[in-house]
Amino acid sequence: MAEISTRKRVWGWWFFDWASQPYHTLLVTFIFGPYFASVAAEHFLSTGLDTQAAAARAQTVWSWCLTITGLIIGFGAPLIGALADVTGRRIPWIFGFSIMYVVGSGLLWYTMPDGSNMWWMLSAFGLGFVGAEYALIFINSQLPDIGEEEDVGKISGSGFAFGYFGGLVSLAIMLALFVEQPNGKTLIGLDPAFGLDAGAREGTRFVGLLTAAWYVLFMIPYFMWVRDADPTGKPGGLSQALKMLGKAVKRVLSRSSLAAYLGSSMLYRDALNGLYGFGGVYATLVLEWNIVKIGVFGIISVLAAAVFAWLGGKADKKYGPKPVIKSSIWVLILVCATIVGMDRTQIFGIPPGRGINAPGSDFLWLWCPDRWHGRNLASVQPVDDGASFRPRSTHGKLWSLWFVGSGDGLPGPGLDCDHDHSDGQRALGGFPCGGIVYSGSDPVDLGKSRRGPDLVRMLRVVSVIACAIGLALPAVAEPLAKQLFGAMDTGSRQRPSAFGSYSKGCASGLVQLPETGPTWQAMRLSRNRNWGHPETIDFIEKLSRSAAKQRGWSGLYIGDISQPRGGPMLTGHRSHQIGLDIDIWMLPANNLRMSRQQRESISSISLRRNKGAFVNRNWTRQHHEIIKAAAKDKRTARIFVFPGAKVQMCNDEKGNRSYLRKIRPWYGHHYHFHVRLKCPRNAKGCVNQDPPPKGDGCAEAQTWVNNIISPPPPTPRDPNAPPPKKRREYVLADLPSQCVSVLQSQ
Repeated sequence: MAEISTRKRVWGWWFFDWASQPYHTLLVTFIFGPYFASVAAEHFLSTGLDTQAAAARAQTVWSWCLTITGLIIGFGAPLIGALADVTGRRIPWIFGFSIMYVVGSGLLWYTMPDGSNMWWMLSAFGLGFVGAEYALIFINSQLPDIGEEEDVGKISGSGFAFGYFGGLVSLAIMLALFVEQPNGKTLIGLDPAFGLDAGAREGTRFVGLLTAAWYVLFMIPYFMWVRDADPTGKPGGLSQALKMLGKAVKRVLSRSSLAAYLGSSMLYRDALNGLYGFGGVYATLVLEWNIVKIGVFGIISVLAAAVFAWLGGKADKKYGPKPVIKSSIWVLILVCATIVGMDRTQIFGIPPGRGINAPGSDFLWLWCPDRWHGRNLASVQPVDDGASFRPRSTHGKLWSLWFVGSGDGLPGPGLDCDHDHSDGQRALGGFPCGGIVYSGSDPVDLGKSRRGPDLVRMLRVVSVIACAIGLALPAVAEPLAKQLFGAMDTGSRQRPSAFGSYSKGCASGLVQLPETGPTWQAMRLSRNRNWGHPETIDFIEKLSRSAAKQRGWSGLYIGDISQPRGGPMLTGHRSHQIGLDIDIWMLPANNLRMSRQQRESISSISLRRNKGAFVNRNWTRQHHEIIKAAAKDKRTARIFVFPGAKVQMCNDEKGNRSYLRKIRPWYGHHYHFHVRLKCPRNAKGCVNQDPPPKGDGCAEAQTWVNNIISPPPPTPRDPNAPPPKKRREYVLADLPSQCVSVLQSQ
């Protein structure tokens, strides 16, 4: 067999970084991590937890996953590295760990949006993650055999940059072709590739399959061009590996400089891993960004990290590693402290300015320095220290000891999850990382580094420009939720359910009330607001049959119910968002054969007199009986009607008055009365309104009337009081997390 050239060996070794980086870029940080966090939060929300507690629990689950896998990696790495040294054969191990990588990442396709199998998927993620990190141990132990000793630093740094660029390319592909936005389209306006169902989040879930396929494809150059070095002695077994590991530990401890370096490295690298593992999850659960927004931000931060890794290498070469490490650590401590003090509504108690999403913009400013200085730390790797040991056959153990502090586990994520779970504050999860960074802020003098990362030249210019543009741009205004839901013309193909509250929510599986039924007609069809929960449609059918028995009525004219998927409306109501509100016209429905055009032009009738203090001559006993029938239905939570109508019903009712409790006086509501139903049984994501006060409520209604007739003097305004704030329009992130899948459903 012809000898493989050094150039090919180097490129083959680099391609491992290109092939494996998507596990960290796509799965850990920017795509799967945030997706899993949203799925887990929705799952815990369905169990009865409130939104904040559900998000904190989701972050805790992710924390423990990273912690457990990190412990496996950290404590298994020294033994694995020792075995690599004594056996002298690394490629078979790399092949085995590659199978773990591919199987684990590929299985993530099955992570269901309802969270029904999230524990199995966490196990799959952990399997692939352990495989990726263990493979990296063996890859790094091959480094001294890839090229000449004086080129080791250059090869390592360039491979690091090459891998980062591969992660960037894979992230761009996912965003452009697969990850769906709330409108079901990808970042460039396409449907998810390969006919994937946006409603089932298949575009986002494809990240696991892409990561697996990417690895299989781009590991081909590695397996073609990289070979194990010829063994220098007889291969050993487990017992010999343990003995050699013990000797290596003693040798490290005997060198105070290296021992101190490994100790401090373990602390600050673990803090970095905690931050990287939680960056996307934090943006999802605290800032409430969607995955596409996180991904775009990820491209900016990856470019920032790459260019500043290069600058860090230059500084390392000029000043030595210790100043680079210490300056980077202090910046990271500042980042951690600031993250603790901010969420999407404030930063250290200061609300955002008008028209911008300041905390989200600040997160961009914070995360980019975090990535920059984190990459500076990562670029100062102990390659030269490892190379200074003889014989070369001990490199596996030394790399594995270094990995004890870089296994993405140990204290960082574990402390994060302890904070997240114990106090329910998601942003506080970053606080322990700051402490761990500080604990590792005093490495001993390592001397002048003899290398600096040699990044791809093109990346230097591109990354600087991209970062400048990204940091200069103000926070882009998110589309308003009413625009997203107002654009939907059909219901979602999901199980009927209501999410959130009547004035801040959405609904899945809504049913369209037929335009004309035996005892009703839907009005103002051009609005497309005749959609309701199946319970709502059944209520209308039942009540309209009762109304048809009243003299002069053939049924009911039905006004607005809800939009096809609920949510805020472009005009009109603040409520009617979860398919459980119904406007019923006061006009007697004596003609159920009106055309669509007639139903657009005809108007209801007003029943009020004297600004709502009294009913007028249009009020009839039939109105009383129809509203009474609606209130007596067990599904009814309350009915809104103008005060004069409630007082009139109180005066006229001679029988059982208990139903009057549900009839509530309210402004307007003289052309129609508004029925609000209770949340359907087993609708765990639906929030009921508090029940009306006890009693028939007639005295309260009379107070309303008295205040209309003789308005009380206005309360003097406090001149020192701040001006009232204008009501903020909701964006999608303000609504329950389930509303994303409601919008994305076909």
